[in-house]
Amino acid sequence: MVPDNDKDAVLHVLWRDKMHVAPRAFELSPPSAQKRFEYALEATDVVLDLLRPFPTGLLRLWQDTPRGHVVVTHRPSVYRPGPQSWRDGHLESICCLSLSDLCEENRKAMVALFHLLDHIWGSRGVAGEPWLSDGGGITERLRRVGERFAKIQSLGYGHEELGVSSAHDYFAHGLWIYFQARQRLNVLDPLLEKLYRGTLLRENLW
Repeated sequence: MVPDNDKDAVLHVLWRDKMHVAPRAFELSPPSAQKRFEYALEATDVVLDLLRPFPTGLLRLWQDTPRGHVVVTHRPSVYRPGPQSWRDGHLESICCLSLSDLCEENRKAMVALFHLLDHIWGSRGVAGEPWLSDGGGITERLRRVGERFAKIQSLGYGHEELGVSSAHDYFAHGLWIYFQARQRLNVLDPLLEKLYRGTLLRENLW
């Protein structure tokens, strides 16, 4: 990817510094994933596409954070805070993204990725520190967003329909619905749809 504007430049740095491929990820993935991608690193293009809707400023906060890495793997998609073994050392706060999930409807992969962003925006991915959905925030504006989200999710709208019970999952699944079927989120929880639309996903605020 050759960066030609601010967002492309930030995405390029994230791709270069934050995205990795686990050993044997491609050969250990199911045939459907091997058919979809020519090699595992190609799946990072899908990750970049998932990130593109976010404002450049929010992505830059992740770029400037030493923690928070994405590893494409054959294992299930999941976000793991804290130090994780990686090759001959470690990476801190890793989002593992299954090659299979990235070639299908992406929900599991997107939820894991949104958990990572939730933690980055909440406390720069420091293990044991608040996520944005806990009411945290690494800037004053993000703290206000986190506090508003905490109040909205405590009302319980949409939890049963989305099959979630925690603030972290409600944040991530809510974002997934926003990108896939925004009108559905507006029906399930209009306050949450308004929060995403008017704050986190509003480019000129960041």
